[in-house]
Amino acid sequence: MDQYTAFLLIQSLQLLWLVGLTAFAYLRRPGLDASAALRKFEEHFAKTLTEHAESLQRHMGAQDNRLTELETHLEHMPSSEELAQLQGHVRAIDERTQGMLIAMQGMKTGVERIHDFLLNERKP
Repeated sequence: MDQYTAFLLIQSLQLLWLVGLTAFAYLRRPGLDASAALRKFEEHFAKTLTEHAESLQRHMGAQDNRLTELETHLEHMPSSEELAQLQGHVRAIDERTQGMLIAMQGMKTGVERIHDFLLNERKP
């Protein structure tokens, strides 16, 4: 092999090496871009996830407060047995009041008669 052929062979190998290195760098670049885009997406996703978790925590806290208020309100509500007992007491009071009203009617009649008698006796 002469010098010219050796020189051409070395130049060809060098050109092949440079083309291969350029192709490798060119083909590697989209991977780097995709990696950067993925990192940016992951950061955005983590930020959005954190914001969503905080929002959910606030919402759950508000719901917990409402539930506590409702439970407190329900604790002070009477049960059906207590309502039935109260209804029985109200009926008993109503019956006694009706009896007192009848008794008062008789007393009213008696007082009116006494009043009429006293008015008629004063007229001489």
